[in-house]
Amino acid sequence: MRVKLLRQHMIDDALREPNEILEVSVVTPYMEGLDPEARKAIYDEKVRVFGRWVYDEHNVQYLLDDPPIERPIEENQPVRRIPGVGPR
Repeated sequence: MRVKLLRQHMIDDALREPNEILEVSVVTPYMEGLDPEARKAIYDEKVRVFGRWVYDEHNVQYLLDDPPIERPIEENQPVRRIPGVGPR
């Protein structure tokens, strides 16, 4: 997958700087995909890391923010359960 780094990364024991373009096999949310495979993998990783899931009135799970909002760990924002909706 071809990506552009948006932040510093340690890849293969080397510190890589933002804006470098690389071929990688593993992505992080802090990369920009330059081919369809990389864009899909980065989106999936953003959902895994930043995704907040809620249930609708039919107990169907969906993303609260799509695409997920990137936020620091210190400011994670749990989603309160809506009474009477979703698993108990």
